[in-house]
Amino acid sequence: MNKKGFFSLILLLFFIILSLKTAKLEQAFSNQTKETQKTLLDIEKSSYLRAELETNFDFTARQSMLIGALTSADSELLKEFTAKQIAIFAEKETELRQGELEFSFFNKTTMEKTHFSDEKMKQLVAIHSKLRENFFDHEFSYTGGQEKGTLFGAEIKTGNYTQHFFITPGYSVKEISILEN
Repeated sequence: MNKKGFFSLILLLFFIILSLKTAKLEQAFSNQTKETQKTLLDIEKSSYLRAELETNFDFTARQSMLIGALTSADSELLKEFTAKQIAIFAEKETELRQGELEFSFFNKTTMEKTHFSDEKMKQLVAIHSKLRENFFDHEFSYTGGQEKGTLFGAEIKTGNYTQHFFITPGYSVKEISILEN
């Protein structure tokens, strides 16, 4: 083989190896791009679920106070009724989301989880009803307990991504129910 032929063969082998390495890098980049897109979709879905939970929790707390107020103005009975409705909310959302949610109470400092129950919820909420001239002013507050150290929430798992939904101490909603003359 002459020098030109040998040099051409080396050059050809170099370009073949370079092409193969480039193809391999392109495949790795493509796989990484697909994985990134999947993770972004998981994050988007998780954020959407969190926003839905926030809206649904607000609705549940408000409606529970109003419906409960139709039967009683007693704050303790309203608190019990609302805690029960929140338990139903958590149960229905968990059932609807098929394994993507797990409702719990969380220690604010350690983030340790404890099982959710309406009995515990009753201890962590307050409802105040005030009779005004021709209406009731109701306020639901999540207190988080005496030391304000308990969060209510859910772990949202979508694909490989986990996000949390929390109701923190200090959360409150107000509703007014008008009395008919």
